[in-house]
Amino acid sequence: MKPINLKITAFGPYADTACISFEKFGQSGLYLVTGDTGAGKTTIFDAITFALYGEPSGKVRESVMLRSDYADPKTKTEVILEFLYRGELYKVQRSPQYSRPKQRGDGFTTEPASAELHYSDGRVITGASNVTEEITELIGIDRNQFAQIVMIAQGDFLALLLAGTKERSEIFRKIFNTQRIQDFQQNIKQMYLSNMRKLEDKKQSISQHISQIVIDDSGESELLNQTQNTNIYSLESLLKELARTIIADEREYKQIKTELESINKKAEAVSLCLEKARQRNKIFESLENEKNILSSLEEQQNLLENRLDKASKADIDGVKEQKTKLESKLYLYDELESLQKESEFSEKEHKRLEIMQKELEQKQTGVENSIKELSEFIQNTENSHIELEKLKLSLEKLEHKKNQIKELSELYEKTSSLYLNLKKLKTDYENANKDYIEKNNILTECESLFYAGQAGFLAETLKENVPCPVCGSLSHPSPAKLSDNKITQKALENAKKAVSDARDELEETSKKAAGLNAEYKTFYEHMQKLANELFGEQKGKIKDEIQNAKDKLESENPEGRIKELEKTIDKREITKARLDKQTKLKEQIQNDIQQCRINTAKCENDISSVQKRLDELEKQLEYDTKTHAYNKAKELSDSINRLKLELENAKTQAENGRNNIIKQKTTIENLKIQLESMPNNDILSIQSEYNELEAKRNNLTLKSQALYSKISSNDNTFHNIKNSSEKFAEQDRLCSVLKRLSETANGEISGKKLTFENYILAFYFEQVVLAANRRFKDMTAGQYELIRRETALKARSQGGLELDVMDYHTGKQRSVKTLSGGESFKASLSLALGLSDVVQMGAGGVEIDAMFIDEGFGSLDEQSLDTAMNILEKLSDSHRLIGIISHVSELRNRIQNKIIVKKTSKGSQIKLEV
Repeated sequence: MKPINLKITAFGPYADTACISFEKFGQSGLYLVTGDTGAGKTTIFDAITFALYGEPSGKVRESVMLRSDYADPKTKTEVILEFLYRGELYKVQRSPQYSRPKQRGDGFTTEPASAELHYSDGRVITGASNVTEEITELIGIDRNQFAQIVMIAQGDFLALLLAGTKERSEIFRKIFNTQRIQDFQQNIKQMYLSNMRKLEDKKQSISQHISQIVIDDSGESELLNQTQNTNIYSLESLLKELARTIIADEREYKQIKTELESINKKAEAVSLCLEKARQRNKIFESLENEKNILSSLEEQQNLLENRLDKASKADIDGVKEQKTKLESKLYLYDELESLQKESEFSEKEHKRLEIMQKELEQKQTGVENSIKELSEFIQNTENSHIELEKLKLSLEKLEHKKNQIKELSELYEKTSSLYLNLKKLKTDYENANKDYIEKNNILTECESLFYAGQAGFLAETLKENVPCPVCGSLSHPSPAKLSDNKITQKALENAKKAVSDARDELEETSKKAAGLNAEYKTFYEHMQKLANELFGEQKGKIKDEIQNAKDKLESENPEGRIKELEKTIDKREITKARLDKQTKLKEQIQNDIQQCRINTAKCENDISSVQKRLDELEKQLEYDTKTHAYNKAKELSDSINRLKLELENAKTQAENGRNNIIKQKTTIENLKIQLESMPNNDILSIQSEYNELEAKRNNLTLKSQALYSKISSNDNTFHNIKNSSEKFAEQDRLCSVLKRLSETANGEISGKKLTFENYILAFYFEQVVLAANRRFKDMTAGQYELIRRETALKARSQGGLELDVMDYHTGKQRSVKTLSGGESFKASLSLALGLSDVVQMGAGGVEIDAMFIDEGFGSLDEQSLDTAMNILEKLSDSHRLIGIISHVSELRNRIQNKIIVKKTSKGSQIKLEV
């Protein structure tokens, strides 16, 4: 990859656009990047790295921090890089995400990141991540590898040279991508530790199983001793003793089961005898209970007989007669209810007619008053039509006069406007005339001076004995003198033009004034004529006369009275119609009042006859309403049914009671027969014998259950211990293998402190050192050679990546930390160049034809500087373009091609020197 053109806009310290044409430096060679401190020299390489990978070269700034603080808000932050790779030209254009002030309003807005990659065949890849992936695949290295191959960064010279194994491992891990090897080391160690935890869990599980062995107090001292002193790696003795104990417990369990069976048979026989004795006692208790029930039944029967006798003597027929008499008069209650309703209706109707009559009389009075009022209004408005016609005629005259006043007002306004314009035109004419006179005077003076000047010019050409071109004289005694105020032909022409323009302006103004004056006179005469017609001989100003006339017309305007009369006439017609309606309504009300009086008299007669019949019915009937009488009849009917039911129930209950007494006596006789047929045994002695057998059975049962539980638990524990010990042995073998692997991979074997990763890195480091020594020997004239130290200085430290230097002048090997500042720079530069070579070869022959070296040359003496420059020039001879960022003045003189970065108050600027 070789940069061709770089364009930076609003990037870092560069506020505007800065362009660098690397192709001006040629296909190879050295160029110097120099300038003010902090001006942005390293930013050039940051821009190249950002264009390719979307990130700057250093670790301090992120891509979102690349926006220039000097840039105008409208200027877009952008980097455009054209580069060659394997003979093909590519162009990448990229912008970071950044915030900028809003162009309108307050606050900030965010510009999104963007990127484009243009191929030489016209293809275009877009999108920031897509372009980064495409660049990585195209060149064959990622951003970190690019920075390490292409950029020997400021401040990083000694980092790689003086780093120990741990620091150098971290550096090389990223460069040579050995993170997966370190992950393998960590994974194998974690696997070992994880399986050790599993081994400890299995050990704890076995101990837990052993603690669950059940041991009783029957002399199992050997088993107790085995559980307390057993070795986790040797469990055979414990398992044998546990098996022997289980067999002994099973033998004892069988004996107990046999004894239990014998006791169960005896207990069943005694239980049968005890049950028979209990049954005899229950029959005896039932007999006594049945006798008590018989006595109670006989007492109840006496009560039932008395109740039957009382029910038989009740007077049912008398109640029936009373009920029949009451039911025969029920129909009269219907007539009573009908007459009561009729009476109530007649009373209401009578009241309604009285109210209606009063309302009609009041309404009659209101209608008569309304007729009187309407008649008066019609009589008062009889002459409204005549007055209306007079007012309309007056309104027409006022309208005509109003139009004349309006016309006169418009004429007055137009005449006044013309007068003001005419006055202004007169002023303009006077000014134009004055201007014309002034310019004409100037022209006269110019002509006089001009012709005088012409005479002076002509006099200068006169010679004695040579005829004058004007008068032909051969002698010229008094020739004209040249004037100090010379007027040229051009000035004279300008003065003439000014007079002509002034004359035109004067004539134009005069024509306008004449036309406007004629128009003004016409309007003025018309205005005076109309004013005389309206006002006669004028006593004041026309404007005041117009206003007075308008005020008078407003006060005399009859429109309001006309509208009022029109409404009165319309109302009069409506009133006539209302009067007719009210007259007819009065007649109708009088008829309604007469009819109401007739209906009232009829209603009073109906009320009197109904009341007479009501008095007769109230004397005949015992109850006030039919419902009351009906309820009483129903009560009598219910009493008849109740008395009949009581008699029937008394008969049934007395008969049932007699039958129950007979059944109870039969039950008692049967119980006596059963009791005499059963033996009379001693229940207390039988119960005592049964309790003794039950106690023995319970004791054996508890012992049997405890022994069964012990056998079951110990048998389960036996198998658990056996299975767990087999898994423990298998896990222990696995942990031994993993331990050896982990210690080997992580350099934890005594006397061998080299990790697997450092073993791999040591191989790469040997290659880097070998490549570095090819330059380092030349730089030090064969005095020094870098050597990888294979063992660590401290026994507990990791080794394999330590670096020493061989001093051939002393024949001794010593630490690189003992080198001087200049020697350290030579070693660092050699090591960085060697690393670049190895990484480039490891990346599959990547073609990187550019390199940046940032500072470090200030520590070199003149000879060392020459040597370093010779090496760099050799590197640049192989089609490689090498840029050196430095402040060293000697390099400015030695390197012809330069990029000069200048710092200003408005941002940095770039200048090329080739």
